Amino acid sequence: MANKIRNFIYYPITFLILFTVISCHEKHTVYKTDIDNLYAIKRDIQDKDSIAQSIQDKTKRALNSKNTKKDAQLIDSVIDVLRWTNEKKAFLKLNSIAHDDAIQQNDQTRLANTYHDLAVFYHDEGQLDSVYYYYLKAENIFKKNGDSLPVAENNFYQSRLLYELGLQMESEVKLSKSLKILQDFPKNPLLIEAYQLMSLYNIEHGEFDKALINLKKAEKILQDDEGKFEVLPRDKFYLAYSALYANISFLYIETKEYSKAVEYSTKGIEYIQYNYTDLGFAFINLEHQLAQHYNGTNPDVIGGLLISYNLFDKLKHIFFQADTAKIISNIYSELGDKSNSLKWAWTSYDLAKKDKFFKKQKEAIELILLNDKDYPTPALVKELIDLNKVLEVEQKETREKFAKIEYETFLLVKENQSLRQKIAVILAISTVVTIGLAFIIFYFRLKNKNKELFNLNIQKSKNEKILNLLIENNNIEHKSIQKERNRISKDLHDGVINSLFTLRFNLQQMDSANKEMQQLLIKEIVNLEQTVREISHSLAKSSLLKNKSFENLLVELVNKQSNNFKTVFTITLEDDLSFEHLTTLQKVNIYHILQETLQNINKHSYATKCQINVTSTNDKIVFEVKDNGIGIKGNRINGLGLNSMKERAQAIKADFKIISKINKGTTITLAISY
Repeated sequence: MANKIRNFIYYPITFLILFTVISCHEKHTVYKTDIDNLYAIKRDIQDKDSIAQSIQDKTKRALNSKNTKKDAQLIDSVIDVLRWTNEKKAFLKLNSIAHDDAIQQNDQTRLANTYHDLAVFYHDEGQLDSVYYYYLKAENIFKKNGDSLPVAENNFYQSRLLYELGLQMESEVKLSKSLKILQDFPKNPLLIEAYQLMSLYNIEHGEFDKALINLKKAEKILQDDEGKFEVLPRDKFYLAYSALYANISFLYIETKEYSKAVEYSTKGIEYIQYNYTDLGFAFINLEHQLAQHYNGTNPDVIGGLLISYNLFDKLKHIFFQADTAKIISNIYSELGDKSNSLKWAWTSYDLAKKDKFFKKQKEAIELILLNDKDYPTPALVKELIDLNKVLEVEQKETREKFAKIEYETFLLVKENQSLRQKIAVILAISTVVTIGLAFIIFYFRLKNKNKELFNLNIQKSKNEKILNLLIENNNIEHKSIQKERNRISKDLHDGVINSLFTLRFNLQQMDSANKEMQQLLIKEIVNLEQTVREISHSLAKSSLLKNKSFENLLVELVNKQSNNFKTVFTITLEDDLSFEHLTTLQKVNIYHILQETLQNINKHSYATKCQINVTSTNDKIVFEVKDNGIGIKGNRINGLGLNSMKERAQAIKADFKIISKINKGTTITLAISY
């Protein structure tokens, strides 16, 4: 009963644990640093179309996938490339598929990656509010998962975005959070760029020593990785090194340490040659030309700067082209060439106004006003005032928009947390109700089972009484028969044999003329006397013979056994074996033990042979039941039937042993003293 109750409690608890584990389990996509986004460049339409064309077949296979969960790797790889193209429809469709599959599979990392990819895509589209929104969504998932590195990388991308928008204070806050975590991952490539971005803020705050420390930290990472390419792949490594040296050169120009500026810009020129790109060369060349100019070692600074200007023009990077035009204007101004300075200031103005780079447009107007004081300036002054207003409004609106996005995202996270808590409560209540119902069902089943067991025990008790009565009746019958035999034997011995003896004696004493007939009669009487004596002795000796009644019960028990395995049952009893010394209680329990053993063989053994041997040894009778079946499994060795047999053996002080080997059969031995 106790075992059943333990099992009853165990199974619902096991079910609950499994349910909890299954419901909480998350298939976790391995997070990888997005190197392509870290070193993303602006691409023209031709480049985007070329990229889309290169994966056209894979895109079709991904879009036509019949099993998107199985093809998750294919879909994700296509999304990673399509985000750099103009294939907006295909990208958004595949991203939506990945998003839905990630939710269904509770794959939180993949879900965050879909938001990250949307941010990258919309950044290339110029929809910067959407970029910020999706970065925040990804960040919230990473935070919920407790993934510190993805959170740090996400904060870096937000910081970089805010820097582009001119929201420097907000950008610096995000960058500080990112750096605090990234410093625990010294081989993470984002750390290189984060140190450099922080150095720009240091320079703006006039903290040149701190700027240099941060730049040197980035340099140390690249120095340790040179030739190993563990932090960055080869194609990105030399580009990153060249860009770093451009920034160090820029710092030394700001601190007027021009020889060092030339030293580092020269190194940058050398490194860009290992993996040359027009954009990379345009940046490092710009710093190199300025460093040489201020160091007094560049007689053709304008020609050198024009190389970068033309490369930006070729790449259609209007922002950098306008910035380079402004630098050229400043150099002409320093050289005293007001005409060319004004010309390039207007060039910068036209480029900035064309693409609505209001900040660059404002800087160009200030440069024009500075270089041409005699120029009729009311219109330009008004435009400058208007631009200041536009920039102020734009910055204010941007701040408000981004703050609203952040707040709405925060509210959404809180709402989701509240919803998850409600779902958890509902699940908990449902689980408790389910367990309660299961308890009630099991309780009534156990109650019915106990009632059945009670009735079975009553029936078993009655059967034992009937068996005891049968055995007792057999004993009484046997004693009565034996008593009657003894009486008849005595009567024959004392009556008939004595009468025959008297008759024979008298016949011998008689005189007879026919002696031959007399001797014949005497001989017949002698034979008759001998026959009666043998009958008398036979009846008398029968009291010494073994009691066959218990033996017959055993033989009948064995002979009536049958099962689906077609087991052949045989019983062998030792000659002259006597059960006289066994009490009725012992015989009843022995019988039930053998009966239970044979029933177990019929139910579980799959045996083809079963041999029952009854022998005597010293002062014990040994009952042995041996089969060639599959043996008793470990969880059955303490079963109800076997325990009952053991209890019966203990009740009659008999030795009870079970020897069982899997697939080699079982031997049960019962030895009882007499």
